[in-house]
Amino acid sequence: MHGFHDMRVLARCTPRLRVHFVSLRSSSCGVFTTSSGAVPMSDQDLPAHQPVFAPGQGGTSLAPLSLHDADEDRALLRQELRRRDDDEGFLLEAHQVCDNSADSEQYLLDIAVLVAGRYGDVCSLYLRREGRDYLDEVASWCRDPLRRATLSEQLKRFPVLFGKGARGGVAASGKGVLLTDPQHDHRADPTSTSVLYVGSTVIVPLKVGQRVLGILVCTNLVGTAPHTHRDLTVLQRLADRVALQVEHDRLTADVLREQEERKRDSGQLDAVIDNALFGLVMLSDDGALLRINPAARTLLDLPMNERSPFLPAYEAAEPRLRSGDLLPPEQSPLTGPFPGRVVGSLDFSIVVGGRGRRDFGLTGVPVRNADGVVQCMLYVFQDVSNRLQLERQKNEFLSIASHELKTPLTSLKGYMQSLVRRMQRNPASVTEAELKDKFRRMVGQVDRLAELIDDMLDVSRAQSGKLALRLERVDLRELLQEVVERTFPVLADVQPTHTLTLSLPDAPVEGIWDRSRIDQVLTNLLTNAAKYSSAGTTISVTVEQRGKTAVMTVADQGIGIPADDQARLFQPFFRARNASLNDYSGIGLGLYLTRELVLRHNGSLSFESREGEGSTFRVELPCDAALPPIGSVRHPSARG
Repeated sequence: MHGFHDMRVLARCTPRLRVHFVSLRSSSCGVFTTSSGAVPMSDQDLPAHQPVFAPGQGGTSLAPLSLHDADEDRALLRQELRRRDDDEGFLLEAHQVCDNSADSEQYLLDIAVLVAGRYGDVCSLYLRREGRDYLDEVASWCRDPLRRATLSEQLKRFPVLFGKGARGGVAASGKGVLLTDPQHDHRADPTSTSVLYVGSTVIVPLKVGQRVLGILVCTNLVGTAPHTHRDLTVLQRLADRVALQVEHDRLTADVLREQEERKRDSGQLDAVIDNALFGLVMLSDDGALLRINPAARTLLDLPMNERSPFLPAYEAAEPRLRSGDLLPPEQSPLTGPFPGRVVGSLDFSIVVGGRGRRDFGLTGVPVRNADGVVQCMLYVFQDVSNRLQLERQKNEFLSIASHELKTPLTSLKGYMQSLVRRMQRNPASVTEAELKDKFRRMVGQVDRLAELIDDMLDVSRAQSGKLALRLERVDLRELLQEVVERTFPVLADVQPTHTLTLSLPDAPVEGIWDRSRIDQVLTNLLTNAAKYSSAGTTISVTVEQRGKTAVMTVADQGIGIPADDQARLFQPFFRARNASLNDYSGIGLGLYLTRELVLRHNGSLSFESREGEGSTFRVELPCDAALPPIGSVRHPSARG
């Protein structure tokens, strides 16, 4: 009875009364006004013996009302109030359905059941999806159980097209309609009405503001009481409340979907950050540590489970931008509380725990909010010590290779120029023996050039996986003797005082190997032993067969290998520190190639060394190991 939209009471009393409903009070009291005055509503205010008409107060005078007429009017008024009370109770119940249901499909079905049980025989609700020109039926109910079973299938036969027919027209215009006789109303679909046996129909929009979300259709079957405009009003109020709930559910679903997407994106980002092979550090303006990934903790030698508000201080060394300019010390990253910002790329060096000085390449990126204000700094960095070391080795190799290639060329040029001058001045002074000696020396320099070039070509083949083997049965004992006879006469010119001891078995040591490549292995080891040994020292070579494995060792009493250089001894272009200091010739490819050739025979190369005492290299080769076909051997790291 409270809160009616339309406060007028229809003239449902006796025709002689022009009744206007003025107000309703909490006590359910009202006042009627007539041309003769006011008529109270309640029994207390209107005793049975009190007249209800006072003439002469304006307007046309009417004949006095009989007590019977007053009772009839009072009954009609009570009926009106009961209907309004029923309407408000219905709307309150619908509100509770919307408020108490967490399942959108269920509360829409509950609304359809509620409407069909009170205002019609059939109720259907339709919603419009974004980007579609038709409406989806989301809930429907029929009071008749027999019709209820086939209702949904019947409705699907007649979809609601936006802007088409009465239902689509309401969805397009946002204005409700009352079809009292759909069978003869041009706005209704005659096919659907004949199939569904439709009587009067109310169609109201589910609207929020000016946006139409869908429609509610309430239908009376043929033969039942028709709908009224009062029903249209009540159902529109219901539709407005349902529309608010639908909009709320959509917004909630959008928020939940967005939260889920953010959660998924955040999880994916966390997975990327935590599994990245490079370090990621996020710092605030005052240097506070906001985030650090496991790779950064490993690079900076920080415990994985440690939670610290700041990074520890590191001893830094001249951080430089990629342009070569020095970075101001107060802007050096990762050296303690961070006072400034580094935007761009730079290289810097710090002492990390017990691993010594490490070189890092770093890129700084400002993280901004939606307004463009920098919130924090993100630093991406990785250990570039190996890359910088390779660059230094490359530069050193180019310098050494140029020197090594130039030396035999200079000797060749000297021999040739000397012969040319003497032949021009006095050809008879050049003896045959002298010519042979000059030519022998020139051939030796050419061989040296060829060896250097072959080594560089072999490095290229090995790194590209194209170093092939030509396999045959080889006696290692016999091959070693050939290498010694060929190598040491050449070395005698340089190191004439070495003592060579050979320990060879009586029986052949045979295997399926590439003869020329094993020759190259033996030559490199013997040449290195002689090169890095002092005069008067002994070089010991042993060969033996242990089961199906051939074992050869070459031991010298030379300068040895520093302990801190031993881990990189087989890297290309690497030369130990004491070799460079003592100005020994070489370009740092011999041991790298030796190891690559042994590995391609499924063998192993190891060594033991002490600086200043000498080195022992040990080669193990399988005698009958199954090897890949000739020409198909690839480096283990080569990619197909």
